Amino acid sequence: MGQIPSQHGAAGAEPVAVRPAALLTAAHRLAGLGHQLGHGLAGAGELVVEAPGWTSAAALVEVEVAVHRQLCGSGALAATAGRALRTTATGYQDADQRAVRRLFR
Repeated sequence: MGQIPSQHGAAGAEPVAVRPAALLTAAHRLAGLGHQLGHGLAGAGELVVEAPGWTSAAALVEVEVAVHRQLCGSGALAATAGRALRTTATGYQDADQRAVRRLFR
């Protein structure tokens, strides 16, 4: 676990603790969530029931399309956040390893 000093330099400020393992766990969960959201409606069949002659039928189809688009977009954002967390965690781990190598030369 790495620690970084407070950015504000305030007297008595606590350092920020970074737990790369926790970041990697969150990254994995976000990737899974992104996959579920992005593919959640795939193969689910139509959400809208057929109702010939109903004036709301066209509006319901539009709602279904909008929901699907929103879920896919949210899935993409979750996957992007997961990749960013994984990159951050790996960066902290790499920095810690470099620091250890410098200390024990």
